[in-house]
Amino acid sequence: FSISKYDGTWKVVGQNIEVYDNNDFQLLPGQGYIIKTKKDLEIEIWGQPIQFETEEDSAAVTFFEGWNLIGLYGNNIKEYTAKSLIQDINAYEPVDLTANNVTKWDSEVQRYEGLQLDIENGVEMEYGFDYALNTLEGYFVRISEGTGNWQPSVK
Repeated sequence: FSISKYDGTWKVVGQNIEVYDNNDFQLLPGQGYIIKTKKDLEIEIWGQPIQFETEEDSAAVTFFEGWNLIGLYGNNIKEYTAKSLIQDINAYEPVDLTANNVTKWDSEVQRYEGLQLDIENGVEMEYGFDYALNTLEGYFVRISEGTGNWQPSVK
């Protein structure tokens, strides 16, 4: 029906009741997408998975201040949870980024669920529940400060 991406503004290709955007966009690793369908379906994406074998291998995820819709990808990257992703982004040395929220769409309960991790007076304050992140699924990540490329860790 439609495919959308979010990088500060929504970009939509497809239709709802009427065609609301005819501008196509390229699918890129690290970007998250939302696909709207009329019925349940499986989508097959052709290509080869990106192999991460050493710390020097890179295929960064770009972050901007505010909400970012991202996807983790590639073989041999670290297995993240919402909390460990926030902590890894915040500890990333080459770029000064501050992440504080990871949110996912839970299709079983038909709503967004997230984990908020703030630091108040040097103490981590956690709101919500931690959950595992899957490669090739989209997640919203909120960056409160900073812009730049972050690199997932290799196992």
